Amino acid sequence: LQNVVKTSMTPELKAAAAIALANIGNREAIPVLVEALKERSNYARQSTIVALGYFRDIATIKPMQDVYADAQSGNDVRTICVVSLGYIVDRFERPVFKQLGLDFNYTLPGELLELVMKLF
Repeated sequence: LQNVVKTSMTPELKAAAAIALANIGNREAIPVLVEALKERSNYARQSTIVALGYFRDIATIKPMQDVYADAQSGNDVRTICVVSLGYIVDRFERPVFKQLGLDFNYTLPGELLELVMKLF
């Protein structure tokens, strides 16, 4: 799965492999997923960001903040960053922040998005 994330030319396959790595809890894959944040496909990037959020590893906060701050990142990618960062910093075993993202279908009003990012 790590090799697929590194080498596949198919965004859908990269995305599925990233989520699979998170679902099996392969923490050795975190550096591979962080590197995959450079992926050009928004679809693959979003899945990689979600996968990183599932690990709830504080070492992934800075790379996701960098993606959020990048002017080239679209609003869809930036929104997924907020949701995944919420997974990481939520103190509850089942992240409460995840429910906020689900209720808004992964979109948050601009003012709320900026307020949330100030928390990080």
